[in-house]
Amino acid sequence: MVKIKTVSAESIDQLKTKLKSGNLTSNNQDRVKLAWLNENKDISLIDEKIDEKRTSDDELLFFAEDDIFFYAGEKVESTAFLFPGQGSQYAGMGKNILNLSDQNIINKADSIFMEFSDYKKPLSYFIHENTDEKILSDTAIAQPAIGLVSALYLNILKKLNITPHVTCGHSFGEISAIYASEAINFETFIKVACMRGKFMSECGQSKDPGTMMAVIGDEKNIQSIITNENLDIIIANRNSPKQNVVSGGTDEIEKARKIFRSHRIKCIKLPVAAAFHSPLVQNAVKPFSLFLDSIEISSPKTDILSNTTGVCHIKDFEQIRESLKKQIISPVYFHNNIETMEKMDVMFFIETGPKKVLTELTKQCLNDRKRPHIIATDASSGKDQISDLAKTIAMAFILGIEPDIERWNRLGQR
Repeated sequence: MVKIKTVSAESIDQLKTKLKSGNLTSNNQDRVKLAWLNENKDISLIDEKIDEKRTSDDELLFFAEDDIFFYAGEKVESTAFLFPGQGSQYAGMGKNILNLSDQNIINKADSIFMEFSDYKKPLSYFIHENTDEKILSDTAIAQPAIGLVSALYLNILKKLNITPHVTCGHSFGEISAIYASEAINFETFIKVACMRGKFMSECGQSKDPGTMMAVIGDEKNIQSIITNENLDIIIANRNSPKQNVVSGGTDEIEKARKIFRSHRIKCIKLPVAAAFHSPLVQNAVKPFSLFLDSIEISSPKTDILSNTTGVCHIKDFEQIRESLKKQIISPVYFHNNIETMEKMDVMFFIETGPKKVLTELTKQCLNDRKRPHIIATDASSGKDQISDLAKTIAMAFILGIEPDIERWNRLGQR
C-alpha cells in the first residue's frame, strides 16, 4: 500500500522548521501544505525541492514532482469530477482497486450485468487483468465496465471525504456523472450502462454502421473543409481547441481522411462500433428512450454538465431524462463543458475512472488559464493504479479538501 505523509504550517519557513524537527502535524486552516508518498522518503530531499521551487516573494506556489505535492495559497473552493467515456477501457483497468472496494457493490454490478446483458460472465471479470482487449472493446461490455471502474474510484474518493461540487462526463461518462450527482442510485446506474451499451452495440450490426475519426485541429477550420468539400460527415465530439472527432459513413470517413491529409491535418481512425453521436445510430434512441422512461431519476445534489448543450443540466429529473434520450445522436460539447466550469470558478478537476484522456483534453481547453489543478485517478493507465490514486488524495490535501488520510493509510492493511 502506498502511504501518504502530510504536514502544514502558516508559512513556508515554519513548515520547513516542522519538517526538520519531525513535527508532522496538519491543520486545514494553514495556508501552506505539503504531502508526499512513501513514508521513508528522505526529508532533506523534500526540503531541497521546496527551496528549488520557492519564489522570492512566497506568493502562490504549487508543484507536484517526485511524489511530492506542495501548495501555498488559498483553499480551493470548487472541485469537479470528470468521467471518461468509451475508448478509455483497457485490460486490467480495475485489477488493483477491486481490492480497495466494497465487495457488495461489485456483487450488485455482477448480478445486474448478467441479468441485463447477453454475456453470462460477471462484470468484474471484464475489468480484471486477464480480460481480452478485443472483447472489452465491445460497446455492450465497454460502457458498463468503464461505469463500474468509475464508480469504484468515485466511492473510494467519497469515503475519504473527497466529493464533487460539479460533475461532468464525456459521452457515456455523462451517465457516470449523473450517478455521481446522486440523481440515480448504483443499481439504476449499472442498468442504464448495460442498456445504453447494448442498444448502441446493436447499431454496429447494421450494413454500414459508420465510424468515427479524431481530427487534430481547430473546429472552425475542420467545419470549413467539411462544408467546402461537401462531405457527408459531422463533428460529433468537440473535445478541445486541438482535437475534434467526426462521425459518418465508413466510405465518407475514408474520403474525409484523404482530404484532411491533403490539408496536412492529422487524422486518427477510432476503434468504435458505429458512428456514435450522429443520425447513423438513430435506431438506438427509441429502445433506450423506452428504457429510460422506466427508471427512477431524482433531482441531482450537484450541478451536472450536459454534453448536448455544453452547460449545466436544469436540476429537474424529467429534463435530465429527456436530455439523455437525445445524447446518443447529439454532438458532445466537451470543450464547452470545460469553459462552463471555468466560468463557475472550478479550480480542481479530478478525472475519476480509467486512463487520463479527459485530463489531457481539459489541459488543452484551459491552456493554463487561472492555473487550475488537474489530476487523474489512473494517470499511468494501469502501470501503478494505487500510486495514481494516492497522488490524487495528496493533491486534494494540499488544496484544502481535507481528505481522510488516516483512513487511506489503513486501507491496505485490511
